Amino acid sequence: MKRRHFFQNAGALSAGLALGVSDGLLAAQPKADYKKHPFIIGVNGHKITYNVPNLSQKVKIMHVTDTHLWRDDERGVKFQEYSGRMAKAYNETKHFLSGEPTHPEEAFEATLEIARQEKADAITLTGDLFSFPSEAAIEWAFDKLEKTGIPYFYSSGNHDWHYEGMKGSLHELRETWINERLLPLYKGQNPLMYAVDVKGINVVNIDNSYYEILPEQLAFYKAEAKKGNPCS
Repeated sequence: MKRRHFFQNAGALSAGLALGVSDGLLAAQPKADYKKHPFIIGVNGHKITYNVPNLSQKVKIMHVTDTHLWRDDERGVKFQEYSGRMAKAYNETKHFLSGEPTHPEEAFEATLEIARQEKADAITLTGDLFSFPSEAAIEWAFDKLEKTGIPYFYSSGNHDWHYEGMKGSLHELRETWINERLLPLYKGQNPLMYAVDVKGINVVNIDNSYYEILPEQLAFYKAEAKKGNPCS
C-alpha cells in the first residue's frame, strides 16, 4: 500500500494524529473556547501546542527529524563508493532561525540540550537522522541520546539505511542495515511498527521509509487508533 493511501484508510487526522475530532482546527488564542472547539492547535515559532480533551496532564515531546549526521571512520572506507555523495551533501547547514552557518552535529546537540532544558517527556526521531548507515555516526548519536536521560523513540528514514547504488531491493537494504547498524536505536522495539505510552499519549511508530505501508502495519495502526487514547 502506498503511504498516501495509508492515512485515508486508517481514518487518521492530518499526518498521523488519530484523535477522532470532527471540529475544525484553529490557531490557539488566549480566549479560545475549549468547550466549543475541544481540539485546538497553537503555533508559536518552532513550538506547536495541542490542546487535547480528556488529557489530564501536560506532555512535552521533542520531535527531531532529517538531521543527516554524516561522520564516518575507517570502518566506512569500503563503503565510500556508496556513501561519497551523501557524505558531502550536508557538511554545512544554516540555522533555521538565524540563518547562521552551523553543523549537523552541533545542531543535534543543541536540540537535545533544549529537550533537557524544557524537561521533555520524550524525544521522537522520525527518520533521516543519518545521511547513510555509518557506524561512527550511529554510535555517536546513540551515545548523545542515552546521555540525555530522556526516553526516545526512533523510526528510520530511507537515508538511514540506504547506500546509493548498492545492489539489492529497498526491502532487502532496509532489513540488512537496520539489523546490522540501526537496531540499538530501537531499544528492543519492532523496527517496522511499535507503540509506546507517553503520559497518556499513544505514540505510534510506523516505518514507511520506502514509501509503502505493509498490510500488517496498517492493521497495527488501526488497532492502536481504536484504543481511545490520543494517538500521534
